[in-house]
Amino acid sequence: MKPSRAAILLALGFAAAGLFAYGCSSGPNDSNSGNPSPTTGSNPAPTASAPAGGTPNTTPSTSGSTEVSMAVGDAVFKQRCELCHGATGMGDGVGGQALNPKPRNFHDKAYMSTLTDDQIFNTIMNGKAGTAMPPWKGVVSESEAKSLILKVRSFAK
Repeated sequence: MKPSRAAILLALGFAAAGLFAYGCSSGPNDSNSGNPSPTTGSNPAPTASAPAGGTPNTTPSTSGSTEVSMAVGDAVFKQRCELCHGATGMGDGVGGQALNPKPRNFHDKAYMSTLTDDQIFNTIMNGKAGTAMPPWKGVVSESEAKSLILKVRSFAK
């Protein structure tokens, strides 16, 4: 299914907001280098739940749950990651179409097998230098990040 022009423009708006309003970090590494290099940024990351022309919803989770599960990972992925990484984790989300480098394709078994859970956790929480991958620290809880690791790993099985 080809995204509509309005969806692409909306996604570009989210990407621009993330890059300019939140100062995503930059550096020498790209998302395909195989050398994870988390940053220590602490700015809240933009989300797909921002109202048109408004401020993104960067409110941390208030569920109070410390559950680590695939169900939590599914829900957080849909809310926070799907816009850029796509519903199936192929890196083909509407929001990622204008990004360079493209969002990570989690189906790349060869690359994903080189990453430890700690590296994935650090990327989720601290973002990724040289890419538009924002830091989610303060937006997702540690248990939600650990649940996201389950979800991300499930794509490469």
